[in-house]
Amino acid sequence: MIDMFNSYKNIQISEPIKIREILQQAALLGLYRAKFFDEAAFYGGTALRILYGMNRFSEDLDFSLLTPNPSFNFAPFLHSLEKEMLSMGFQVSIIEKEKDQYTGILSAFLKTNTLGMLLSMQPQNRISGIHPEQKIKIKIEIDVEPPPGFRTASVLVHEPAPFHVRTFHLSDLFAGKMHACIWRAWKQRVKGRDWFDFIWFIQKKIPLHFAHFKRIMAHVAQAQETINTPEDFQTILREKIQSINWELAKKDVESFIVDPKSIEIWSAQFFLELAEHLQLE
Repeated sequence: MIDMFNSYKNIQISEPIKIREILQQAALLGLYRAKFFDEAAFYGGTALRILYGMNRFSEDLDFSLLTPNPSFNFAPFLHSLEKEMLSMGFQVSIIEKEKDQYTGILSAFLKTNTLGMLLSMQPQNRISGIHPEQKIKIKIEIDVEPPPGFRTASVLVHEPAPFHVRTFHLSDLFAGKMHACIWRAWKQRVKGRDWFDFIWFIQKKIPLHFAHFKRIMAHVAQAQETINTPEDFQTILREKIQSINWELAKKDVESFIVDPKSIEIWSAQFFLELAEHLQLE
């Protein structure tokens, strides 16, 4: 794990964020060894970062069952995950939360001591600026009642050891991300990280799976607008872009990226121009 930490030495990002990503990869390996990916797939911003190298860091681990199962028992996988991480030398605790009856989401929190992790990864260095009680926390969520029809792929992860992770097809990941961009309710603030990811999809020329987007929209029943056609979609997207405070969006994402100058261009006009390049499949 020291080698993993040293691989970040030339990356200008905070130490806790580096440690969180190492923990995320170790957690994925633990879940793989517990055969979790026989039943579930990885999605969200952390999937884009770890599996596809998107240039922003992320916080949570988000999963979806392959088929709905409201009675799914997450506890055995979490227990195996904790045992695996302890065997890797990570002193972590995992606490499962009660299922959210309104969303069909099971969640748990992985916690560890920041200073203890830093000392284990760079034992010869002096460490300052970290409070002894500071914690790194990773939320782990799984949707046990997902919308149907998404496609999956298997992607190789190289660290801490080579293993495969089942994830959503990239066009389906884009559908989920686009739904979050338009309708995510997040403490009354815009989540700039979603829009950073939007740029990544556009730059990679990845088309959005429109049928899956509509299935997500119908499944969560959050949208008041009706989106039946690509034209409806573009109208709602443009309205959303024009409604956002882009200065607040930049503040949300800046601590998760290496180059804050890359978001100086953000504005309604910038995103409206990007939206013209969005492709649907």
